Amino acid sequence: MSETVDHEHPDDEALITEIAERAQAAKLEVVRRLGPHSRLVIRHPHDRARRPLTLGIERAKMIRQYQFESWIVLDDLDVIYDAKERLLEATLQHISRNSRASILDILHHHVMHQDIALNNENESEDGDAEIADLEADESDLKQTEKPLVARVTLPGKDRLYPAELSPGSDRIFCAPGFVLFSPRRRESPPITIKIYEVDAADSDQVRKLIESLTDPLFLEIDLICNVAVRISRRRSPTTDRRRLANIDTVSLGDLPKRKYSAEASSLYFYARSADEMPLLQFLAYYQVAEFFFPKYWQIKLVQRVQNILINPTFSSDREEDVLRLIRMIGKTGRRVGSEEEALTQVIESCCGDDDLLEFLEESPEREQFFEKSKAIKGVENINKKNKNAALHSQVAKRIYSLRCRVVHSKEDGDEDKIEPLLPFSDEVNRLSFDIDLIEFVARRVLVATSSPQFR
Repeated sequence: MSETVDHEHPDDEALITEIAERAQAAKLEVVRRLGPHSRLVIRHPHDRARRPLTLGIERAKMIRQYQFESWIVLDDLDVIYDAKERLLEATLQHISRNSRASILDILHHHVMHQDIALNNENESEDGDAEIADLEADESDLKQTEKPLVARVTLPGKDRLYPAELSPGSDRIFCAPGFVLFSPRRRESPPITIKIYEVDAADSDQVRKLIESLTDPLFLEIDLICNVAVRISRRRSPTTDRRRLANIDTVSLGDLPKRKYSAEASSLYFYARSADEMPLLQFLAYYQVAEFFFPKYWQIKLVQRVQNILINPTFSSDREEDVLRLIRMIGKTGRRVGSEEEALTQVIESCCGDDDLLEFLEESPEREQFFEKSKAIKGVENINKKNKNAALHSQVAKRIYSLRCRVVHSKEDGDEDKIEPLLPFSDEVNRLSFDIDLIEFVARRVLVATSSPQFR
């Protein structure tokens, strides 16, 4: 599908005005920011799952050629649906480390070596998506005049959708967060999948359709070509993960001041390296706290024994008292209690309610999320005004509930079992604040369990 760019643009202010008027005529919300660099922010008034369009002069020049008023731009996926053209376009992202070559180059290589059979039929016998044509020859790997295009047919619920993997159109440069605008990037755009003849009414339909159509295709590409790709995603924006210490007050010559558990530190840095894998990151931070469950359970056991021994009514000469002590140790000394109880003990010992309250109130967005958001099922909100539940208990309950959803499944169909958190789901895309929370707990646990550094 060819795209013609109109190079005759009015002056910048007139262009911004034209785009604003088009958006307003389509009953979209428009915020105009005047100044040396005029900008427009265009939002859909009723569908907040759509990403706003933020347009400077360069993006306005590109978007002018399109009927952007009919676009649905997803907030969490790099997907644009052009209702006027009935076209879905999504940016692809490598998620395997074995190759950084273009997915089209990899497909071309496998076609040339007959790992993928060319098929001009609309659908394979088993109904799976199949590569139907690949317009390229060996010279295409070194030339840009004729870009590689892999055409596929994607089986939907009740029909087939023509699609192609090819260099991205100018649409992807028009939406913020997809590709940073620069002339160089336009000369070598990222690979996108374009799905044609699509009808969708809102962002939920767009999201379900793009995932249901592309997941089988990407799985089979991985099985055949050993390269994993997915629709490019972005995590929900959050405030700063932590407040940074004033560098003027820190003398690097004094560091390190403490010694930390090597095992727990390893888990912590593993979590820090997993920014693109929120479920793994959450679990690794959780394991930092989990590593110290036995330590704090032993502390609690010692306190219980001491409480019995210092009681004036206890007598070591009285057999009944000694047996009571033995029973208590035998009952609790060989186990670490329930996992939620152990987590509560660690958080109470290492964080404290005042520290937790300060963390929750660091930003209005964070405070609002934990108090009122229902974005993640199966977890309770944190009510700092609750007189019947200490803050550390509420935090532990929420973290433990999320941990259960990360590691458990409903494979056997038991409806009473915990519903798992699935990778790339809407809920996982909203985990950022909870990852901030468990990271905060992990850092406090590392500090609380450290010892002075010998110098």
